[in-house]
Amino acid sequence: MATKRGRLVRTPESGARLQEWGTVEANALRLDRDVTTALVDALAVDHAGSFNLFYLLRKHYWTAEGAELGQVASALKQMYRRVGDVTDELAFRIVELGGIPPTTPATIQEHAAVHLEAEDRYDLRASLEGDRAAYATLVESVREHVGLADRMGDSATGERLSRHLELLERDADRLDQLLEADTLVRAEATDDVDAIDTADVADNADTADTGQTHSDGSKRTDTRAEHPSHLRRPDDTHLRQRWDTVVENELRLDPRVAEELIRALNSDLSGLYILFNQVRKHYWTVEGAEWGHVDDFLVAAADRLSDVTDTLAIRVHALGGVPVCGPKGVRQHAPLYIEDAHRYDVRSSVERDLDGYSTLAVQFREHIELADRMRDQATGELLRSHSKTLEDDIRVLQSYLADDSLVRRDATHE
Repeated sequence: MATKRGRLVRTPESGARLQEWGTVEANALRLDRDVTTALVDALAVDHAGSFNLFYLLRKHYWTAEGAELGQVASALKQMYRRVGDVTDELAFRIVELGGIPPTTPATIQEHAAVHLEAEDRYDLRASLEGDRAAYATLVESVREHVGLADRMGDSATGERLSRHLELLERDADRLDQLLEADTLVRAEATDDVDAIDTADVADNADTADTGQTHSDGSKRTDTRAEHPSHLRRPDDTHLRQRWDTVVENELRLDPRVAEELIRALNSDLSGLYILFNQVRKHYWTVEGAEWGHVDDFLVAAADRLSDVTDTLAIRVHALGGVPVCGPKGVRQHAPLYIEDAHRYDVRSSVERDLDGYSTLAVQFREHIELADRMRDQATGELLRSHSKTLEDDIRVLQSYLADDSLVRRDATHE
């Protein structure tokens, strides 16, 4: 069995550990170790912040609704993809400087000044205001580190950070424009929604009953005081839907049918979250003779996983659920483990990617059968299409591992 840390992170059962998390090795740039250590620490903060901002924007893209859906969703999609590119480039620079980017929940939240949002769904204005605050935090951090890179004499890092700063400031201005629009639904215009709570109350140990009441006299549970400090939780007046609940859907599917499909799709989303970030980690850190073609494939594969995730998350929302979008949801539904924060040889890394793809492919087939039994043709067709995407990439990964030119595990022990 793999060694588990917490409930999700594992030490792989096989493979050579090439570098310990938290270390900074000699670099081909010939920068002094003291310089690169300071820069890696700074870039890890920016990387973790952009990682969290990526998921904030993505969650709000999935769940945006109302009269402004088209305009806001389009803007959020473009923004989250640009922030994803920033995250990638910061990770590449950390590796070039001799470090390892944070990739596990613990290492990311340890460094991130940008907070994730709680898994619940909030009104659009409150969501965008949180995104704007996250941009402000990240912009301040990147600006500070531009100055640090200049003082350290690393003009290349400074120039990269300056480009990222310009992009982030431009998108922050775009958010300001959306928030200034009179047509954007305001918090006071949102209504309470009735939901079927699918969570086991006994599992909600992080909730604290404050004795507050709703306007109808029912008790209000305020969980903010007990919530982990790395999560942002807007006031309950902005709440639209609790995590792990199901509301009526416009598709006219029976709520109990929708509930079962949502549970299945959220398990798929949790697996996609883990596999997507594992594939990203491996293309950030892959090296050796096969770097070019393996890296190119992993970049494209991550993009495909991202597209699959978007369509399934939007389907969960259409079915009346809240898509998995944070550590609590991932932990609740995850079919995979998260690889620990160290850097491993390319062969064992690709083997773990293949195992993750194969696990999800099996699960997708099971959920296709579930959708067919539930007579939800649209969900079944979505899963069939994406199942083919997974299977196509499985064949490519198998071909890499069958290729004798790919560095073998015993060669990494020299």
